[in-house]
Amino acid sequence: MSKKPLFGIVADDLTGAMDSSGAMATHGLSAEVLPHGGDVLSQISADVICINTQSRLLPETQARQAVVTATARLLLFGCDRLYKKLDSTLRGNVGVELAAMMSASGVEHAFVCPAFPEMGRTVRDGILEVDGLSLTVTREGNDPFSGVGEASVVRLLQMQTEHSVGHVPIDLVDQGPNAVLAGVESLLAAGNTLFALDAVSPEHMITLASVLRDFYPNDLVAGSAGLASTLAMATSHVQADTVGEPLTRSAGDFLVISGSLHPASYEQLKRLSEAANVALLPIETAAILQNSKAGQETAASTVLEALRHFANRKHVVLFEESPESIQSLLDLMQDASSTFDPIQAIANFYHHVLTGLLDQPILSGLVVIGGETAHMVTKAIGAKSIRVFGDVRSGIPVGRLKGGAADGNLLVTKAGGFGAPSALAEVIDYLEDVPQTEA
Repeated sequence: MSKKPLFGIVADDLTGAMDSSGAMATHGLSAEVLPHGGDVLSQISADVICINTQSRLLPETQARQAVVTATARLLLFGCDRLYKKLDSTLRGNVGVELAAMMSASGVEHAFVCPAFPEMGRTVRDGILEVDGLSLTVTREGNDPFSGVGEASVVRLLQMQTEHSVGHVPIDLVDQGPNAVLAGVESLLAAGNTLFALDAVSPEHMITLASVLRDFYPNDLVAGSAGLASTLAMATSHVQADTVGEPLTRSAGDFLVISGSLHPASYEQLKRLSEAANVALLPIETAAILQNSKAGQETAASTVLEALRHFANRKHVVLFEESPESIQSLLDLMQDASSTFDPIQAIANFYHHVLTGLLDQPILSGLVVIGGETAHMVTKAIGAKSIRVFGDVRSGIPVGRLKGGAADGNLLVTKAGGFGAPSALAEVIDYLEDVPQTEA
């Protein structure tokens, strides 16, 4: 490694790791994501290094330890500044992980802003909103797996940490950097150690990033890809790696895997299905959750059907067709008497499908929707790291898989609720236009 990384990021799921790294890469920084922890950290050289702890659904004790371990590895690697990637709708162990990262890094203060205005996530009067609605009345706020049911950033941090939380309101952010600085200094004097920052526009994000860069360079910053982007934009001129790996792809078609039940993803799949060169294959989750034999048989039939479509030069989309499967999954997870692991069953399905498809030189890349799904997929193919080039669209990053069965293939990830109805169609158009390498 020729120099210290500018940023070390800890993310609690893989789509978050990818979109925060992609946001920084968009501003000229080289970025690498470690999808399964930091075991291969010594082999990485990049301006931005992101460790995915996949801890959003873990119990608090396990999530805390995962973040402490990841933070220690980034510090050992010499990262200049730490960034805690938060879900833009505050899902997961937000306060627990933030406090763990502060403790592990020895910093006394942290600045928190989950806003991502380009994706409709804003914070006004300390309340997180999604497309203008309070988080508490949105699908994200009531996520059956990791929703927090609390829209107040201040109250959430107070509930999940022992820190004193101060609030920088939107009227100060509107007035610019000097007003924000004065507000923070007043809160510091009052003994606050966590600072919840309002923002409802890209201009607000730029204001916050400039204050954090110029006056609080040694403190922890926590936020979504929105703040990661503006912080990188404010910092990238300092030490950016200007010699980047070119974005190219091998010949072949693309496999899209959607494990999301978010309405936005279904609308995107519907729009994508209108293309003549796309084939949709529903994932038979009920069969996968029946038993291991049924799961293997389902995977085998899925591989055969996918190969038939690839032979006709179509991109293939695997997607969850039935919302009822989520309830089945929840029931199995809550059944203490059962020895059947439903999450592992789904992971095994992806492993069998991808093993069968990657035996053939037919794929140019993968497009994966949903953080848990992305984690399962990259684990199934044995990916060691992902070199991230930037964004296809805001919040939708593209990278190259390194190591494992899909080494060299492109990877695009997307959070289930991100993107316009045309997002997936635009992703496929973008990937088709990426220059192919010589055979």
